[in-house]
Order: sequence, then C-alpha cells, then structure tokens
Amino acid sequence: MSHYLFGRERRIADIPTDHPSCSKQHAVLQYRLVEKEQPDGMMSKQVRPYLMDLGSTNGTFINVSFL
Repeated sequence: MSHYLFGRERRIADIPTDHPSCSKQHAVLQYRLVEKEQPDGMMSKQVRPYLMDLGSTNGTFINVSFL
C-alpha cells in the first residue's frame, strides 16, 4: 500500500484516531517514487512521503507547522 488515511471514521481509516481535533477523514500520507539527478549526472530513484490535508475542519499540523 502506498497511502494511509488518518481519521476518526474507523471503518475506513488506516490509522484511526479519537483526538477531538481530527476529522472523520482528516489527512492522507502518500508515498511516491521520484527520480532525482545526482551531482555526477546519474539519476537515482527515491521514495518520498507526502502528507496531505483532506479539507479537515481544524487543519493538519506537523509538530507546530501548519500544512
């Protein structure tokens, strides 16, 4: 699986939470394979995480940074 859904709606959330600030379908963590050029000109593939808010009522934060 390349994505995980955070939220209060336990029947569909991959990572359920009961925190009162979280929405039913709050945010999704997505992994994506990207190519990056190295200093020597060679290309490398890296897996990058992306955290996306799904229009939640209270927003999504990483530590104290708002997405």
